[in-house]
Amino acid sequence: MEYGIILKGGTSPLVYEMSEALSELGYANDTDDVLTPELLDALNQYREANDLLVLDFCDPVTLRALGIQVSGDELLSLARCVEKLGKTELDYYDLACEIVSESRGLGITIAEAVNRRGLLGLHGTVSPSAVTAAVLAAVSQ
Repeated sequence: MEYGIILKGGTSPLVYEMSEALSELGYANDTDDVLTPELLDALNQYREANDLLVLDFCDPVTLRALGIQVSGDELLSLARCVEKLGKTELDYYDLACEIVSESRGLGITIAEAVNRRGLLGLHGTVSPSAVTAAVLAAVSQ
């Protein structure tokens, strides 16, 4: 499943689509399927020009702004939740695994499991550590 959250150095067909869109808009010179530091810089130039958050990773909001359809908002909600509740990176991962496991065990979405903790509406930036924990928990559970 393509969530639209891609960390620096990550490989995904979405990265190719993103690099192609950035190239067409004049922000990138080449197309690639790896989120290189140069491609991340181009992505952040696009974000700055379009009043989007500058981040250390690729997110679904930016991909949708580029016209690429993805579904990763619930993973960002999960990342914000674990960052709010946890104190360390290990806490983030353990909490993310717990929430993902709960969602699958109860047959509810990750967003609904986050909402059970009263934290679905969190907004703002989130650390790459929390995003990594959320992504790893989602793909490993």
